[in-house]
Amino acid sequence: MPHRGERGRNRSGNAGGEADRAGQENNNHEFWCCVPGSSGCQLGSPVSLANPEDVVKVVCNHDGCPEGPYMHKQCFEEWEETVLTFLRSSGRARSWSEKQRRQNLWTKKGYDLAYRACACKCGKGHLRKDLNWVPEKPTAERAVVENEPPAPRKQKKKKKNDKPDLGKGPLSQPPSAAVKARNRHASSSSTLSDTSLASTPPNAAMDYAPSPSPPWESTPSPRRSRTESQSSDNNSGNYYYNASMFTKRLDLSLLYSVLPPDKLNPIHIKMEDEGHADDTRQFVLSNLTAYRVSTIPCVLCNTQLPVFDRYPLVDGTLFLTPQDYNAQSIRVFVSGRWLYLSAVCVHCLMGIQTCVVCKNCNSRWDGSSHQLGTMYTYDILAANPCCPHRVSCKACGKPVRDPSEGTHFYSEYSTSIQCPHCGVPDYHFIKPLSTFKQVSEGLAC
Repeated sequence: MPHRGERGRNRSGNAGGEADRAGQENNNHEFWCCVPGSSGCQLGSPVSLANPEDVVKVVCNHDGCPEGPYMHKQCFEEWEETVLTFLRSSGRARSWSEKQRRQNLWTKKGYDLAYRACACKCGKGHLRKDLNWVPEKPTAERAVVENEPPAPRKQKKKKKNDKPDLGKGPLSQPPSAAVKARNRHASSSSTLSDTSLASTPPNAAMDYAPSPSPPWESTPSPRRSRTESQSSDNNSGNYYYNASMFTKRLDLSLLYSVLPPDKLNPIHIKMEDEGHADDTRQFVLSNLTAYRVSTIPCVLCNTQLPVFDRYPLVDGTLFLTPQDYNAQSIRVFVSGRWLYLSAVCVHCLMGIQTCVVCKNCNSRWDGSSHQLGTMYTYDILAANPCCPHRVSCKACGKPVRDPSEGTHFYSEYSTSIQCPHCGVPDYHFIKPLSTFKQVSEGLAC
């Protein structure tokens, strides 16, 4: 009988990893295909590890998932296409090429955008392709490889024009006086050449030396401090910040104390990506360094959030908005326009102790779906309008967009748009904080 799953404990109490190893040792070990979706597996046959080229392994981030970790390759490819369809309309992936989407889908860069389309059949986690899984070869094939004798070592053939050994042949004759003089001249030239190269700095090599600046170039202006030069141009790609200003990230104790267990993972919490330059973190820290601040207030409850030197950057989330929500907002220059770097704490995002409610329709603003510790490039308070007032014109009060058209891209609600009724251009969807109210937990949550 094929096994149902082996991530958690099975009925006999053995760990899932032991069952997985036992299944690989036995070529007849079979598992149910765990492809999600209402249609399920289309092949109708169990997944057999005897044919590893037809098997794809996935991982569910829920520890107690009862589903199996294997899919038919054909089922996986069909399911993968549905995930790619979701990725094509998600955030920055809209500007990627099709090749880039496929390359980034199962890496952190793409999976952070597409994980919502990867819900597991268990209903409590999300699936991800196991890129580290290397299927073992069948027993018969492995035995053939192990018993195969090593390939004979090739002997190097001696070339006909090889130089003869010293003391043999015509080279062993004493050289003439002319030959001695010529050798002395060559030796002295070689010594001078070696000495001149040895005294040349390594950076002065011709292949690596930068081209000299032409004499007609203007003299550069006096050098300003790094923070000042960065605050005037944040699109140059060169970020400078003072790391000693910011709090050292030692643990995630605050996040672990308020978040439910299913959100304690890198999908919901932005973690440090080792070995890769991160423009987002450098952008945030450089701008805060320019203003000489190491904390940022929550725009909803005014709690001061310490900014850390590593991810997660804050115990909440950061976002960019054209609305100046409070006097302590950080003004930054991005893509040719001035925006404000703002933050919302984890308690307001999750609705802990108090809830944020719309004054017009009493609908709760839910920020629990946002990733913690990173920065969004749009206003998260305006990204999901709850009532017609949220899409009304700031001048005439008429709806700028028909709410019945459905949900648009989150970033569209943070752009300036012209009202079709009065013609006034403005950030109509971004409303002031006075349109929200905070209520105690349990009254409207």
